Amino acid sequence: MKRVVVGILLGLALAGWGALSRLPNGAPAASASPPQRIVSLAPSLTEILFALGLGNRVVGVTDFCDYPEAARRRPKVGGYVTPSLEAIVGLKPQLVVAVPDVTNRALLERLSQLEIQVLRHEARGLPDIWSTIEAIGRTTGTQPQAQRLVAEMRERMERVREQTRRAPQVRVLFVFAYDPLVVAGGGTFFDELIRLAGGTNVAGDSRVRYPKYSLEEVLRRDPQVILLPGRHGVSADLLPAQDSAQPWQRWPGISAVRQGRIYTVNDTALIRPGPRLIQGLELLARLLHPELWGQGRRKDP
Repeated sequence: MKRVVVGILLGLALAGWGALSRLPNGAPAASASPPQRIVSLAPSLTEILFALGLGNRVVGVTDFCDYPEAARRRPKVGGYVTPSLEAIVGLKPQLVVAVPDVTNRALLERLSQLEIQVLRHEARGLPDIWSTIEAIGRTTGTQPQAQRLVAEMRERMERVREQTRRAPQVRVLFVFAYDPLVVAGGGTFFDELIRLAGGTNVAGDSRVRYPKYSLEEVLRRDPQVILLPGRHGVSADLLPAQDSAQPWQRWPGISAVRQGRIYTVNDTALIRPGPRLIQGLELLARLLHPELWGQGRRKDP
């Protein structure tokens, strides 16, 4: 299960700036010559690079970078938590894009000491994702493409927001791991996605971003929809849970159990802060409010 947690959380952050020079206002200065050899240390960043048409410049990725298909064929530099400094340096990158994490801090500092440009950024909400895409665009000389991508994502987000604006809010519990039960709290982009999709995060009032939850708390919050971690792939689906839902059947007092609204998240689009996140939002909105898309209305308990 620990691997599942890593798989879900590995794309959550894209923040700070490493070895980039800065302008007086704190923004990174654009490179005189855009980098031609790029190593990505996070799946979400890999997806952004390819979406900006930079796939031919990507010379290395992590073991978890599985989208688009072309990313699978790039040389691997190790896992998200334990990338290999030797493998990265051996690829002679001009730019390394990474996520800030206590496990890779020393590695990123070492890359900076080797005068390799390092770009880091944290995404805790959709505006952070926009700024990440735009920052990569500025750094790589693809600013027009980045602006178009952000504009398209914002437009699709607003369409979902408008579609669900007057719909009754559905109580949602987004589960990340068991033993202990870890859920999405407030201050996460999952919380933001749930709200945009016409739901309310039952753990949204938590000051901890990923709090541990007791069964008693779940019963008290009574979610109408429960989302469970699945075997993440790139197929766009939120499937009715089967085996993973069985333990929940012991508590029919929970609305989601009683109504059969427990789903397995098998689509990485919903858990990676990258270009496909809006696709994940659209899927979530259809799941919470199928009646808005002509799929029939679910009866509330």
